[in-house]
Amino acid sequence: MESTQFLSESGIHVSDEGLCIGRELTYSSDLKRTVVVQFVDSDFPATVRATLAAVCEIGNEWVWVNRFGGDTGIEYSINERQDLINKLIETWSQLHCIQDDISLVSGDGKALLSFNHHILDNGMPIFLSNIEKAGLLLAKLNAIGAEFEVYSKVG
Repeated sequence: MESTQFLSESGIHVSDEGLCIGRELTYSSDLKRTVVVQFVDSDFPATVRATLAAVCEIGNEWVWVNRFGGDTGIEYSINERQDLINKLIETWSQLHCIQDDISLVSGDGKALLSFNHHILDNGMPIFLSNIEKAGLLLAKLNAIGAEFEVYSKVG
């Protein structure tokens, strides 16, 4: 999959290279809900793993996008979900600065997970352009007892 074309078709904007901030991904106009899951140090790894599993269940495929550097555009199918979660858990201890940040985009382009160096301070945001997908995620997070906030965009 050509990641730039896929992101554009999904309504996801990639920051301009001239800004020197890496591949910052944001929804151009279709953002409906933002869910921010909060963690504390003791949540690692069990609660973080359960939360990532809940997020990954709302998409059959996920595309890995590094903010800087390689591994961008790697696709994970539904059968590779556990491999993806394991890779994210392994990456957790390496999230020190903006150069380490990762985004995951669902294969349908309707969900965007920011796995970044601010997770313990500001939470893990999941941006959704589909209300039904947001509802499914909220139900899954409630089922595992996750602590989260939901932000809604009207219009």
